[in-house]
Amino acid sequence: MSARERFLSDPLVLPVVPGYDVIELIGRGGMGVVYKARQISLNRLVALKMVLAGDLAGPETLARFRAEARAVAQLQHPNLVQIYEVGEHQGRPFLAFEYVAGGGLDQRLRGEPQRPSAAARLIHTLAQAIQIAHAGGIVHRDLKPANILLAVSGKSTSSESRKTLPSSGLSSANPKEVPSRETRPDSSVENPTL
Repeated sequence: MSARERFLSDPLVLPVVPGYDVIELIGRGGMGVVYKARQISLNRLVALKMVLAGDLAGPETLARFRAEARAVAQLQHPNLVQIYEVGEHQGRPFLAFEYVAGGGLDQRLRGEPQRPSAAARLIHTLAQAIQIAHAGGIVHRDLKPANILLAVSGKSTSSESRKTLPSSGLSSANPKEVPSRETRPDSSVENPTL
């Protein structure tokens, strides 16, 4: 069985992607698997998202995937995760983006109520990031606590320095053209770029 066949059958098998040293699995969704990796050329940690349906996607889907990645990469805001590279290896599209070490908001909440002032700051920060995305014609179609990443600060005792939205959940679309079921928080629609 080839490395590609092992990866397709078991995403726990770390993929081999030229230019990256894949370290560990950090997340899995319906359409993709995210690994912590080191980008060899720049010696930096990245999140490497491998699209599971890549070999099932046609040329049009792959072209849309690349176009959406290019559009999202144009967004610049301290609370949006930056895309470093979009590529393809063995017929499987991937995104390399900023690695955020603090984990997801879902891990922080754990069903516990938050102080109103902290919750208000978080909502304000998220609203600013979402506004930047919408102004750039980008809609996040899988916004949920697990997809809100908290960065770790080395400058203070606070465990969070910024809240970030992963760019892998963003999709280029005009918000007015996206059906309402895709923009509601309870949406079950998956982002095709995952």
